Amino acid sequence: MLEVSSSVEKVLPSSVKTAVGQLPSEKQAIFEEDFKKKMKNPIIGLLLAIFLPGWSFIYLGKIGLAFAFWFTAGGMGIWWIIDIATVMKKITEYNEDQAKTIMRDMKAMGH
Repeated sequence: MLEVSSSVEKVLPSSVKTAVGQLPSEKQAIFEEDFKKKMKNPIIGLLLAIFLPGWSFIYLGKIGLAFAFWFTAGGMGIWWIIDIATVMKKITEYNEDQAKTIMRDMKAMGH
């Protein structure tokens, strides 16, 4: 049975929910703690994309893209508009990747 907070549960992909639900409750707590440290908030990413162009890339750890964004002035504004439209999806994918990585690492370490 899945015993993680609803804020974590709603952002997990179904495959990870199933895998986490099969873990003992103490290991689910370890997963949740690790995931909360690594997960990103899509609303913060959207606000960064709108009000601080390029900083959404920094938020996702893509420093090279941020510098490319700034160097091209956000693709003369086009890249900025695309970033605003796609940042929430990018953060959702980032969170899913983090959840899968944590599960993979827990399995590899025998948790």
